[in-house]
Amino acid sequence: MQERLLREAGAAEFAQALAEAFFDDMHRAIRELGVLDPGKRVKRMAKAYHGRLQAYTAAGADDEALKAAFARNLYGTLKEGDVRRLADAVAYARATQARLAEVAASALMDGSFAWPPPGSP
Repeated sequence: MQERLLREAGAAEFAQALAEAFFDDMHRAIRELGVLDPGKRVKRMAKAYHGRLQAYTAAGADDEALKAAFARNLYGTLKEGDVRRLADAVAYARATQARLAEVAASALMDGSFAWPPPGSP
């Protein structure tokens, strides 16, 4: 959604504020769990988030590249993963991208955008 908002006139400030709120909330949640130095953890999580965002953006319209990025990010720490679900993840991502392209930025910013239900292509 951030990528979509950054392309929209007048929505870039909202996209930045949304990203900041996301990371502030991660920091708060980790601190509530009792982690003594949540800043280091949030920094690692932010780096991972941005790495994923870059990989998904670089995949563009190439479903196989997106599937490979999902495999690394969803199953990278597992010895085996259910790779059959990767096609479902790609289908959901594409359905969400299509829906995001159709709605006005105002619907994203005011919270009236409805995410596709899980399992829907």
